[in-house]
Amino acid sequence: MGIAVKRPSLVDGSSPSFAAVPACHVRSDAGTIWPKAKRSTADGLLITLHNDLKPLHGQSAGRIVSITFSRTGDALATLDEHGQVLAFHLHNNRFSTVRRTGPRVTAVTFSSLQRAELFIARADGTVECIDTASKAVVGSLKGHLHAARSLACHPTAAMLLSWSSDAVILWDTADFSRMRAMPTPRARSLQHAVFLPSGDGLLTCAEHTLTLWRIRSFEAGATLRLPTMDGGSPLKLRTAVVSADSSVAVGAGVGGWLAVWALRAATLAKMILLPAAAAAVSELAALPADDGRSMPYALTCSDGAVRIVDLSEPALTHVIRPPAPPGKLLHVAVDPSLKHLAAVGADGSVLVYDLTIIAKG
Repeated sequence: MGIAVKRPSLVDGSSPSFAAVPACHVRSDAGTIWPKAKRSTADGLLITLHNDLKPLHGQSAGRIVSITFSRTGDALATLDEHGQVLAFHLHNNRFSTVRRTGPRVTAVTFSSLQRAELFIARADGTVECIDTASKAVVGSLKGHLHAARSLACHPTAAMLLSWSSDAVILWDTADFSRMRAMPTPRARSLQHAVFLPSGDGLLTCAEHTLTLWRIRSFEAGATLRLPTMDGGSPLKLRTAVVSADSSVAVGAGVGGWLAVWALRAATLAKMILLPAAAAAVSELAALPADDGRSMPYALTCSDGAVRIVDLSEPALTHVIRPPAPPGKLLHVAVDPSLKHLAAVGADGSVLVYDLTIIAKG
């Protein structure tokens, strides 16, 4: 198989200097985010969010461990290690608490259909649906034996996909019932699972393959494989994402490469060699481009930086290096309206960036 091997045309630059930016310390159930008008650093950093809110049972404040944007991009939900949920309404310059205490939570995502609904995966395997406006639990999904590692909402239908080591389950979120589940042996080998943005299938990621599945039957369609070279595959997959038009799948993980598949032909199109500092990629996020041609992706890398790669070049267009602290960025969420990018730092803070400034960089 002839696979094009490409290296991004730009190399990592030096760490930028950071001017002072506002910080929001949450110590009450509600308040404002920005004390004055927004301003940002040259790197696009708008504000750092700190969770100083102590749980009701007397524990110390917890680090934020997970984040997600609402489908319109106007709200950012954060989850701390004690199960507390905060909502930051970026357009209205206010924050509010959604849940003050509860069991440990492992994943969170906003509904694609109901603006105020938030799904959270609890450590006991239960998935709850919370109304962020009323703060009430409006639904509960029980079926996992272990905590779900990720949650994904269907882009246009009332369906939720949850993945754990014991099963991949498809839920009907209209009546909070289980639709179907993938067998346990296959689920154990998975690293990630997402819906296609087109809504007509889903994609699972294993260490050396991606698999397309039919939603209604949970039958496997095409299997997308990594090339085998001397000494084995150059890449072990940990995460995958699909382009906004569902034409391209991108996989990354350990090995310093990106693998790019053309979904319509179900073939590996190219392998892209990343800079040496990006030896491993833990997360991928697609950033739809306004011109409809370029395909930018945000990569959360093992050195704590977030790199944005445009597959149409391919070129490393931007490197986001956090100030110290937090020193490293661990998780990233992209605003669907393409105004903001948020990243969880190693110290449990959340850094919010202006995507328009990053795009110009």
